[in-house]
Amino acid sequence: MLQMPKIRNTHHAIRNTKTAFTLIELIMVIAIVGVLVSLGAHITFELIDSFTYSLYRKELSESADVALRRMSREIRRLQDDTSVYTANSTTYRFVDIDGNTVQFQLDAANSELERYDGTNTDVLAADVSFFSFTYLDGDLATIATPQVNPSATDIKSIQIDMTLSSGTNTVDCDTRIRLRNIPQLSDLFT
Repeated sequence: MLQMPKIRNTHHAIRNTKTAFTLIELIMVIAIVGVLVSLGAHITFELIDSFTYSLYRKELSESADVALRRMSREIRRLQDDTSVYTANSTTYRFVDIDGNTVQFQLDAANSELERYDGTNTDVLAADVSFFSFTYLDGDLATIATPQVNPSATDIKSIQIDMTLSSGTNTVDCDTRIRLRNIPQLSDLFT
């Protein structure tokens, strides 16, 4: 006769296999997740601040670059050595090769660099915290009091220094412009 295998009663042999988290384990997981979230938030905010800082700095740099390029281009168009009418640390006024009077000046009250053509005033740059013209002779020595119209000017080059500031961002820039249509000492020997 065939014998049937005995089946044991396993009901008592099976232990309670239901597992659950203890309160301590749950508190530890919540603490670890909290630390990770706070670190992630800190890194995210730092990245956003860095991006914002570089964006504003780029805007200031571009504004300064456009202003200096425009001033350089126009100042080089000086008509002749008797066409300079004002030359001080914050204002330069001259007549260009087309006979137009052009003036660049700092409006300190509004922190703006302006271009005035006798009719219109254009703002070349805003947020200007420092601006200065320095006038140089043929040896690149600083001229304390340049000669202006009606005399022939002794200015051969102009150094422009400018600082733009917005919030915590500051951009310093400068350029040196050699005047055209002005006899230079080096021109005499060529």
